[in-house]
Amino acid sequence: MQRFSPLLLIPLIAPFVARASCPEWSEQEARQKLEQLNQEIQHHNQLYFVLQRPVLSDHEFDALAKRLQSLSECFPDIQLNTNTSERLESGNPSNSPVSHVYPMGSLHKAESEKDINEFLQQVYSDSNHSGVILQPKIDGIAVELVYRHGKLESASTRGNGKMGRNILAKIKTIPTIPEELPATDSNIVLHGELFVRLDLWNEKTHNKSRYSSARHFVAGIIHSNTPELSALEVLDFFPWRLWQPTPARSESEAVNQLYTLGFDLPAQFTEPVKNLEAVIRKREQLQQQANRLPFLLDGIVLKANNTAQQQAMGSTTHAPNWALAWKFPPDVAVTTVRDIEFKVGRTGTITPVLVFEPVEINERTISRVSMGSLANLQNRDIAIGDQISIALKGSATPTFNKVVLRDSQRKHPVLPDSEQYSSFTCLSLVPGCKEQFTARIQWLNKRLDLPGLDEPVIHNLVNSGQLKTLADILTLSREQLHEAGCSREQSGYFRSAVDQAGSLPFEQQIRALGIPDIGKSRSAKLGKAFSDWDSLHQAKDEQLQAIADVGEETIHQLRRYLQKPENRALIKILK
Repeated sequence: MQRFSPLLLIPLIAPFVARASCPEWSEQEARQKLEQLNQEIQHHNQLYFVLQRPVLSDHEFDALAKRLQSLSECFPDIQLNTNTSERLESGNPSNSPVSHVYPMGSLHKAESEKDINEFLQQVYSDSNHSGVILQPKIDGIAVELVYRHGKLESASTRGNGKMGRNILAKIKTIPTIPEELPATDSNIVLHGELFVRLDLWNEKTHNKSRYSSARHFVAGIIHSNTPELSALEVLDFFPWRLWQPTPARSESEAVNQLYTLGFDLPAQFTEPVKNLEAVIRKREQLQQQANRLPFLLDGIVLKANNTAQQQAMGSTTHAPNWALAWKFPPDVAVTTVRDIEFKVGRTGTITPVLVFEPVEINERTISRVSMGSLANLQNRDIAIGDQISIALKGSATPTFNKVVLRDSQRKHPVLPDSEQYSSFTCLSLVPGCKEQFTARIQWLNKRLDLPGLDEPVIHNLVNSGQLKTLADILTLSREQLHEAGCSREQSGYFRSAVDQAGSLPFEQQIRALGIPDIGKSRSAKLGKAFSDWDSLHQAKDEQLQAIADVGEETIHQLRRYLQKPENRALIKILK
């Protein structure tokens, strides 16, 4: 896929997927935001093609382009200057414009299994069908090759779909693309994907570190005025459309004809599929085999096999209705920051949390991500309204990648005072302490093994004023628990556990209090050396330092923490 004008090259998703809801912007606001987004996309095109220093991944750039396409559909009266490809290639005489013999459209995109199933049903409901074929969706640059009387006479990039740029001289240096077709006097036009052979790229290319991806490598080489011959030698071509005077009766027949003409990749990577289960299985297989295939791919393509049926199904101005692309689940997504919340933890640590428009990555819907610390939020310069990229770390934990677009009307949140909270604050429910106090209750509940008090119940008890101090958790009645959302049975289990809390191992009780700098290991050491709270209180500082293997300051903190009235009341009940 070429990284050119997004309005011209990003396909319409209808009729398979409904358009997302449009923002309620005034015309002036919409124009400002669309123009800013368009300028940002062109800026990244310049970095990608001309300067060879992209700062966005291919997925991040595609997401920005898709965002502009979606917003442009919402505001069709706003016209943007998107002649990016013209500017990128200007000044190079060899890159003169070339009109395509046949229009080069794109593909409708499936977003779910439902879209695939509807497409299959549409094809198979026709009595004249000859099935559906599946091919890999190769990630490279779409080009048109024109053979007249068997000789290669024209090669061009897709450009705007009707006209591209002349790349004939470069194509002729690629060993895998024949300059002359065997035994044919016909005029043949091929549409296909120019891509880098990953096996050869790793073996022969010494400057691959300059490029952010295999797709970037292809784009950089093709748009370079003086590409190295060794770089062109690692490129290859996968034809996905054969135009000839006598059209093939089916895609399968066209694949066989391409094989006789010297293009064998389609024959290796084309196969029929009968149902949704077969499509899902093959898509998963290709994704799993991606690092062993000779090309970079980002999904699959389905096509109605019968040529007559293709003609009957027709096309839109952008894409054929008889073909459908289904990309692999993205490993990164771009979304808009809607809010920035600040969570206060048990120890007083403030954690910023980005709240954004929900995105789906690897079939998981994500709408929030932690930034870890206030310093990290400030260093990344994130504000409400920004476009950001999100990924799944280790396919499990949502993580922030980068800001891909800073909105012109972005709003920085008011940062909380980090000095307001510490390990000694919010031991009871006082104004400004709701979050930290709730976190303390949750910690205490878990460490004392008290069943039945899940997060919603704890929030209800705090909000209703039933929990105002740490000790209150041990004095809750069954009626209070039931009113907060516990069942009668859970309330009974909870009260039984409370009655046994004082009998828990002493190291577990120490750990439950959350004493600053006394973690699991030090709690275990103290619990082993002392039998109860009285013996711990009576111990000398030097003795505590030696047992816990800590300094004098840590023991002073321990003493001060245990003398807090809220902790003394809690310990009294435990004793």
